[in-house]
Amino acid sequence: MHRSKLSQEQVFDLLKNSRRRYALYCLRRQGDPVTLADLTDQVAAWEHGMAPAELTSAQRKTVYISLYQTHVPKLDDVGLINYDRETGEIDLSRCARALDTYLVDKPGLMIRWNRYYLVLSLMSIMLLGGVWFKVDPSALLSSLMATMIIVTAYSLLAILQYLIYRRRIVPATPPELRRIEGQ
Repeated sequence: MHRSKLSQEQVFDLLKNSRRRYALYCLRRQGDPVTLADLTDQVAAWEHGMAPAELTSAQRKTVYISLYQTHVPKLDDVGLINYDRETGEIDLSRCARALDTYLVDKPGLMIRWNRYYLVLSLMSIMLLGGVWFKVDPSALLSSLMATMIIVTAYSLLAILQYLIYRRRIVPATPPELRRIEGQ
């Protein structure tokens, strides 16, 4: 039963379990599909505060059973992840982006990118208007040069937005663990 929109209550219910949050952090950080075994290793490592190589088989087994029987199916049922039971591969669905607001490290610092794009759009219109109507200093530019400047500016802004998004949304460890460790 895949749902396209989760209520706030459903989101809170899903995120109240640290193991599910860790699984979502891990999947967001990886970007590519991971196996259930790899997901288990990372979640268990975070839970026990050690490297995956240091985990005992009992620690792995406890987390694996919990993920396999409860958490992964629950996240799959609501449509936040795609879980292939045959291959054991798991990846985030597009719907998982809806949780970024709840999982971001510092939600108060979310950048309002629409304002930057609005300013860039207005500047682009002014530049093109200056080129077309031969208004100094933009009259010195050709239409092709002005277009290249605009495309470059939008590209740089998009790259900056992506880099900041990856840094904030996809930390090396979950934010709650960094607070515990004093990072």
